[in-house]
Amino acid sequence: MSKIKSFGAPKLILPTFLLSAGLLSTVLFPARPSGAVSSSSAGTELGATVVEYIRLALDTDNIALTDGADTVITPSASGTLATGNLNLAVTTNTTKGFSISIYTQDDTTAMTNLNPSVSTSIASVAGASGYDAASGIASLATDTWGFRKKTGTDTYGNWFGVGADAAHGVVIENTNSSSSEYCSSLAYPLEDSGCSASSYAEHTLNFGANLTSALPAGTYANNVIISAVAKSEGATYSVAFDSNGGQNTMGSRTIVAGSTFTLPETTNATKPGYVLSGFAFTAGATTPAYTPNQTVTVADFLAAATAAGQTPDSGITLYLIWDKPLVAMQDFDCSTLESQKIVTLVDNRDNHEYKVKKLPDGKCWMIQNLTLSATDLVTEGKALTSANTNIPSSDTNSYYITPKNARYTSTGSFNNSAVASASASVDFSSSYPNYIQIGYRDKNTTDNNTGNPVPEDTAYYNFYTATLGYSYYGDGKTSGSSTMDICPKGWRLPWVSDSGSTASTSGYFQTLMKAYNPSASWTNSNTAYNYYTSDTTIRKNMILGDSGSLDPTLEDNGAAGFTYAGLYHGTTLSNVGTSGYYWSSSVYNSLSSYSLYFVTSNVYPQNDYYKNYGLAVRCVTGS
Repeated sequence: MSKIKSFGAPKLILPTFLLSAGLLSTVLFPARPSGAVSSSSAGTELGATVVEYIRLALDTDNIALTDGADTVITPSASGTLATGNLNLAVTTNTTKGFSISIYTQDDTTAMTNLNPSVSTSIASVAGASGYDAASGIASLATDTWGFRKKTGTDTYGNWFGVGADAAHGVVIENTNSSSSEYCSSLAYPLEDSGCSASSYAEHTLNFGANLTSALPAGTYANNVIISAVAKSEGATYSVAFDSNGGQNTMGSRTIVAGSTFTLPETTNATKPGYVLSGFAFTAGATTPAYTPNQTVTVADFLAAATAAGQTPDSGITLYLIWDKPLVAMQDFDCSTLESQKIVTLVDNRDNHEYKVKKLPDGKCWMIQNLTLSATDLVTEGKALTSANTNIPSSDTNSYYITPKNARYTSTGSFNNSAVASASASVDFSSSYPNYIQIGYRDKNTTDNNTGNPVPEDTAYYNFYTATLGYSYYGDGKTSGSSTMDICPKGWRLPWVSDSGSTASTSGYFQTLMKAYNPSASWTNSNTAYNYYTSDTTIRKNMILGDSGSLDPTLEDNGAAGFTYAGLYHGTTLSNVGTSGYYWSSSVYNSLSSYSLYFVTSNVYPQNDYYKNYGLAVRCVTGS
């Protein structure tokens, strides 16, 4: 019977050592005189610099494997397990944690026979069948060696093979703790570190080899390196803030490599009439690179600063970017806008933004369809009042409208807050003439019949809802115009006539169309509902979607850009892409009210449509 003398399954060469990084931590203690009234004195600052450190200690520099009885192992045909323990401890004062890894000193991972004439070796378990680099293996294959971590009094984890070099080392522990000190347990005291036992993590490594009688006798060994690396606190960089035309200043920030930081939400700097929209690396930027309260990684931030031409090591400057806040539609003065100019305004009822343009008739028109509904209001059920809506100041009532695609479940009372939570489906039929209801379609959704895409986000209102209860289908009202409607305060639905079926020649739609081409040819009486024109100049300015249409969002024209948004009848959205319908504020007869209507051939400025239908709305302001 042959015998094998195992001389430590690995032979460890692991001195205690000190690692330190270049980052310094400075503690300052200002010394200043106190209680002096009129004296001359000088102060000084006392500084103390503390360097980062990490210490690694092992309880032995040589492990002799044993089968439990003797360090001379007697192998067997099926394999004899020989093991030995190594205890280690690490302390550091960094706040980023540390990692401990293990690898062999030489390029080979095998334990070789110290007799150079014997070429047989004990292979690393890493090459065994079923071995997984992430989870290890439950038991050592015959004639292989490895290590495992002790997990309890007499319990161990899976076996792992040792890496061949530092680049392929096996990580024993990797911590990112923010504690000010780290300790790992030892079977003996490393030093009086002040760490409590509960903060310790076990770091007892159990090395082992499973030896068979097929191995030649002799001593097998390998040298293993244990490495403990502190995670550096990282280099620091200074970030200064330039008020960029604002008043007051704000302090700089220090950021640390390898971390994240959050931009300030507010600053001491102000700029009258402007709001802070964010921060950029150049003073002339119009779009901020970062928004207030945004969290970014330092690595990405440094890369962006460098790309912008700044040198992080010399300090980074962020410029505050200011925006002129949007004017509310309710506060807008049309007389301040030049002809054909466009301004973006915000409806302060729901914070929805609309583009507004001054057209050739001298009035300011929305060039986008109104989309107001209860679900878009800032607070669900927020009331429409004379303070925010086209309601006479003498009317102190609160008015409520339904959410998108919802109908109030009983004949409408705009003063009932329950309207704002209505959930019945819309039905723009004559069965619900005086029910508050709003249909809605997002841009590019299709209608129910043609499948054509809706050209813009559009809310569809019956006349009763659009005029906040002024008139409805079959109510007997045959003339007049509503003095209140769903438009913002200071705006209104376009007016056509107060004389019922006789339209005014100065109705808003007709006046606008004639401003585009005063000499255009018209058909039928200019006070009739079926008064229309096919004039090319009028069409390309009034309608967006025709061949040759002018883009209303450009300021080189006076185009209004009404769209082929179709209409709701019953539960169906129809005629998208072929017809456009827009409510006025004026009643035609008991069943109908005036509207702008156009198809792909003619434009009617004072057509009439059933009051129960769902039509789009464009609001207008100005004298």
